[in-house]
Amino acid sequence: MTTDQEWLGEILYLDEPTGRSAMIALVRAHWESLRNGRRFPPRSEIDPTAIYNALPYVSVLQYQHEPYRIQFRLVGNEVGRLYGRSVQGRFIDEMDWDPQDIADTTHIYDRLYREAKPLYGLSYTNFQAKADRVFEWAALPLSDDGERVTHAISIDDYTMVTPRGGKLF
Repeated sequence: MTTDQEWLGEILYLDEPTGRSAMIALVRAHWESLRNGRRFPPRSEIDPTAIYNALPYVSVLQYQHEPYRIQFRLVGNEVGRLYGRSVQGRFIDEMDWDPQDIADTTHIYDRLYREAKPLYGLSYTNFQAKADRVFEWAALPLSDDGERVTHAISIDDYTMVTPRGGKLF
Protein backbone atom coordinates (compact mmCIF):
# COMPACT_ATOMS: atom_id res chain seq x y z
CA MET A 1 0.00 0.00 0.00
CA THR A 2 1.49 3.32 -1.04
CA THR A 3 0.56 6.77 0.17
CA ASP A 4 1.16 10.20 -1.27
CA GLN A 5 1.69 11.74 2.17
CA GLU A 6 1.75 11.05 5.87
CA TRP A 7 -1.21 11.35 8.24
CA LEU A 8 -2.74 14.79 7.90
CA GLY A 9 -4.83 15.36 11.00
CA GLU A 10 -6.92 12.20 11.11
CA ILE A 11 -6.56 11.41 7.37
CA LEU A 12 -4.11 9.25 5.47
CA TYR A 13 -4.53 9.66 1.72
CA LEU A 14 -3.85 6.57 -0.40
CA ASP A 15 -2.96 6.39 -4.09
CA GLU A 16 -5.48 3.56 -4.55
CA PRO A 17 -7.94 1.65 -2.34
CA THR A 18 -6.38 -1.11 -0.23
CA GLY A 19 -8.40 -3.71 -2.14
CA ARG A 20 -9.95 -5.03 1.06
CA SER A 21 -13.31 -3.24 0.85
CA ALA A 22 -15.88 -4.84 -1.43
CA MET A 23 -18.13 -1.79 -0.97
CA ILE A 24 -15.45 0.66 -2.12
CA ALA A 25 -14.73 -1.60 -5.10
CA LEU A 26 -18.47 -1.71 -5.94
CA VAL A 27 -18.96 2.08 -5.83
CA ARG A 28 -15.71 2.71 -7.69
CA ALA A 29 -16.62 0.19 -10.44
CA HIS A 30 -20.07 1.79 -10.84
CA TRP A 31 -18.52 5.28 -11.04
CA GLU A 32 -15.97 4.06 -13.62
CA SER A 33 -18.69 2.36 -15.70
CA LEU A 34 -20.66 5.62 -15.88
CA ARG A 35 -17.73 7.74 -17.05
CA ASN A 36 -17.91 6.59 -20.70
CA GLY A 37 -14.69 8.45 -21.54
CA ARG A 38 -15.65 11.53 -19.51
CA ARG A 39 -13.65 12.88 -16.59
CA PHE A 40 -16.54 12.09 -14.28
CA PRO A 41 -20.22 11.16 -14.56
CA PRO A 42 -23.18 13.35 -13.61
CA ARG A 43 -24.98 12.76 -10.33
CA SER A 44 -28.19 11.91 -12.22
CA GLU A 45 -26.60 8.76 -13.67
CA ILE A 46 -25.80 7.16 -10.31
CA ASP A 47 -28.00 4.08 -10.05
CA PRO A 48 -28.75 3.19 -6.42
CA THR A 49 -29.70 -0.35 -7.43
CA ALA A 50 -26.19 -0.88 -8.83
CA ILE A 51 -24.62 -0.07 -5.46
CA TYR A 52 -27.44 -1.33 -3.28
CA ASN A 53 -25.24 -3.29 -0.85
CA ALA A 54 -23.16 -0.18 -0.14
CA LEU A 55 -26.01 2.36 0.24
CA PRO A 56 -26.00 2.48 4.07
CA TYR A 57 -22.37 3.67 3.85
CA VAL A 58 -22.76 6.12 0.94
CA SER A 59 -23.12 9.89 1.10
CA VAL A 60 -23.74 12.41 -1.67
CA LEU A 61 -22.48 15.94 -1.15
CA GLN A 62 -23.19 19.02 -3.23
CA TYR A 63 -20.87 21.95 -3.86
CA GLN A 64 -22.37 25.41 -3.66
CA HIS A 65 -20.19 27.71 -5.74
CA GLU A 66 -21.10 31.26 -4.63
CA PRO A 67 -20.34 31.37 -1.82
CA TYR A 68 -18.33 28.17 -1.82
CA ARG A 69 -19.75 25.64 0.66
CA ILE A 70 -20.26 21.88 0.82
CA GLN A 71 -23.62 20.37 1.78
CA PHE A 72 -24.62 16.83 2.71
CA ARG A 73 -27.47 15.97 0.33
CA LEU A 74 -27.94 12.25 1.06
CA VAL A 75 -26.48 10.30 3.96
CA GLY A 76 -26.63 6.53 4.30
CA ASN A 77 -28.15 5.09 7.48
CA GLU A 78 -24.88 3.70 8.84
CA VAL A 79 -23.00 6.94 8.16
CA GLY A 80 -25.74 8.88 9.94
CA ARG A 81 -25.72 6.43 12.83
CA LEU A 82 -21.99 6.80 13.31
CA TYR A 83 -22.28 10.60 13.21
CA GLY A 84 -24.92 10.23 15.92
CA ARG A 85 -26.90 13.20 14.66
CA SER A 86 -28.71 14.45 11.62
CA VAL A 87 -26.38 15.72 8.90
CA GLN A 88 -28.52 15.45 5.79
CA GLY A 89 -29.12 18.91 4.33
CA ARG A 90 -26.48 20.55 6.52
CA PHE A 91 -23.27 22.21 5.40
CA ILE A 92 -19.95 20.92 6.68
CA ASP A 93 -19.03 24.33 8.09
CA GLU A 94 -22.13 24.39 10.30
CA MET A 95 -21.70 20.96 11.87
CA ASP A 96 -21.37 20.76 15.65
CA TRP A 97 -18.46 18.33 15.35
CA ASP A 98 -15.05 18.38 16.93
CA PRO A 99 -13.00 21.07 15.08
CA GLN A 100 -10.54 18.40 13.84
CA ASP A 101 -13.40 16.44 12.24
CA ILE A 102 -14.65 19.56 10.45
CA ALA A 103 -11.12 20.39 9.26
CA ASP A 104 -10.50 16.84 8.02
CA THR A 105 -13.84 16.49 6.25
CA THR A 106 -13.44 19.91 4.65
CA HIS A 107 -9.90 19.03 3.53
CA ILE A 108 -11.07 15.87 1.76
CA TYR A 109 -13.89 17.55 -0.15
CA ASP A 110 -11.88 20.71 -0.92
CA ARG A 111 -9.13 18.53 -2.37
CA LEU A 112 -11.67 16.52 -4.37
CA TYR A 113 -13.10 19.76 -5.76
CA ARG A 114 -9.68 21.19 -6.68
CA GLU A 115 -8.17 18.03 -8.16
CA ALA A 116 -11.39 16.68 -9.74
CA LYS A 117 -10.24 13.08 -9.37
CA PRO A 118 -11.09 10.21 -7.02
CA LEU A 119 -9.57 10.24 -3.56
CA TYR A 120 -8.95 7.24 -1.33
CA GLY A 121 -7.83 7.03 2.23
CA LEU A 122 -8.00 5.97 5.81
CA SER A 123 -9.41 8.04 8.67
CA TYR A 124 -9.66 7.79 12.41
CA THR A 125 -13.05 7.33 13.97
CA ASN A 126 -14.24 7.27 17.55
CA PHE A 127 -15.78 3.83 17.16
CA GLN A 128 -17.36 2.41 20.31
CA ALA A 129 -15.59 5.12 22.34
CA LYS A 130 -12.17 4.03 21.03
CA ALA A 131 -10.42 6.94 19.32
CA ASP A 132 -7.63 4.88 17.72
CA ARG A 133 -9.90 3.09 15.22
CA VAL A 134 -9.36 3.43 11.47
CA PHE A 135 -11.72 2.92 8.53
CA GLU A 136 -11.25 3.08 4.76
CA TRP A 137 -13.10 5.54 2.50
CA ALA A 138 -13.33 6.76 -1.09
CA ALA A 139 -14.67 10.03 -2.50
CA LEU A 140 -15.47 10.33 -6.21
CA PRO A 141 -16.29 13.51 -8.16
CA LEU A 142 -19.53 14.02 -10.08
CA SER A 143 -20.43 16.83 -12.48
CA ASP A 144 -23.79 18.03 -13.70
CA ASP A 145 -22.23 20.23 -16.40
CA GLY A 146 -19.31 17.99 -17.41
CA GLU A 147 -16.80 20.73 -16.58
CA ARG A 148 -16.53 21.33 -12.87
CA VAL A 149 -17.22 19.18 -9.84
CA THR A 150 -20.77 19.82 -8.63
CA HIS A 151 -21.23 16.80 -6.36
CA ALA A 152 -19.29 14.01 -4.69
CA ILE A 153 -20.27 10.46 -3.89
CA SER A 154 -18.40 8.94 -0.98
CA ILE A 155 -18.28 5.55 0.65
CA ASP A 156 -17.13 5.09 4.25
CA ASP A 157 -16.56 1.41 4.94
CA TYR A 158 -17.24 1.15 8.66
CA THR A 159 -17.59 -2.64 8.41
CA MET A 160 -13.80 -2.93 8.48
CA VAL A 161 -12.98 -0.66 11.44
CA THR A 162 -9.74 -1.78 13.02
CA PRO A 163 -7.18 -0.40 15.49
CA ARG A 164 -4.48 1.73 13.87
CA GLY A 165 -1.60 -0.56 13.07
CA GLY A 166 -3.92 -3.59 13.05
CA LYS A 167 -3.92 -6.32 10.41
CA LEU A 168 -6.15 -4.45 7.94
CA PHE A 169 -3.98 -1.38 7.57
